[in-house]
Amino acid sequence: MTSDGSSQSLAGKLLLAMPCLKETSFARRVVYLSEHDVNEGAFGLILNEPTGKRLHHFLEGENFDALRDVPVFVGGPVAVDQVTFASLKWNSKSGLKCQLRISLEKAMRELEQPGRRVHAFLGYSGWSPGQLEGELARRSWHVMKASSPALATDHEPILWKSLMQSGSAIQRILADAPDHPLLN
Repeated sequence: MTSDGSSQSLAGKLLLAMPCLKETSFARRVVYLSEHDVNEGAFGLILNEPTGKRLHHFLEGENFDALRDVPVFVGGPVAVDQVTFASLKWNSKSGLKCQLRISLEKAMRELEQPGRRVHAFLGYSGWSPGQLEGELARRSWHVMKASSPALATDHEPILWKSLMQSGSAIQRILADAPDHPLLN
């Protein structure tokens, strides 16, 4: 069940980590949820945790020359020793289109397509059956349609704040709150 009591898939949506989420890997993170099934679990990638490195820092060889300047992001806390390629395209009519787990060859072809971005992700975000639904029931995540113009820009750390500021009054307050209010 999702937070609204339905069993509808959340695939294609964004998850914005709420401050009450205790998992530090997801603090102020935006996850693109590509797969979600109440009985199977969920899979996604963090969009706003760049490593500051390019693919050539991690992979060497002629096979990777075309992808050498592809930015590398942390995709999540699971299987951080694995690289996943994704192609992202923003369309003002249909929103974010994301192809995940694409092959090396497909990643190279996608780089040549206008308006497409290819990113490499170390690791991924995964939930076992019922785990995400429990977190949604505890309001640890805000679910959002992946159609914000903010997604048309680079996926930098400010993405979480800009998406939160586009939400409710409470979300706008949370967007401007310090990371650790008790330390102020």
